Amino acid sequence: MERHERVELRALIPADAGELLTLQRAAYATEAQLYNDLFLPARVQTHDELFNELADGDGLAAHIGPRLVAAVRTTSHQQCSHRRTGGRTVCQ
Repeated sequence: MERHERVELRALIPADAGELLTLQRAAYATEAQLYNDLFLPARVQTHDELFNELADGDGLAAHIGPRLVAAVRTTSHQQCSHRRTGGRTVCQ
């Protein structure tokens, strides 16, 4: 019998920076190979840079147990709300 763990959604906080950095780098591995560029901004962002971004923005984190498995970061500027998912920024 398969055991399914529950996904817990909660606010993305600066303390998630380390695990989010690992997830972010893994998410961009295929794109880095496609463009033959291992130095895409999302792959070379430092822990401190990401920590500061998380302190200044809003986001949602999905955890299964203690592990971060997905995240969405958002910021708002004037009348445009930016949603960042998978490293892509969309203006809504």
